[in-house]
Amino acid sequence: PKAPVPTSAVAGGPPPPAIFSQICISCHSVGGAGGNVGPALDGVGSRFDEAKLRAWLHDPTSIKPGTKMPNLHLAEQDVDALVPFLLSHR
Repeated sequence: PKAPVPTSAVAGGPPPPAIFSQICISCHSVGGAGGNVGPALDGVGSRFDEAKLRAWLHDPTSIKPGTKMPNLHLAEQDVDALVPFLLSHR
């Protein structure tokens, strides 16, 4: 069975955007919920700033050549929704 989708980043944090619940959670976990193909995203907001997250989401291999994360060709509105959610994970 599929792992439950986290309802928020942290207490009072933004809820996960639809794109996270539809795509990201299949490979990544937050708060113990989600996939385990990619790294857990707990603390990602402490490791990346907004510009680096945006660049990563647009083209992961431009930041880390050889990464297993594919370029998902995310729409700008999806990146706009993901960035604050991910930044809230400190």
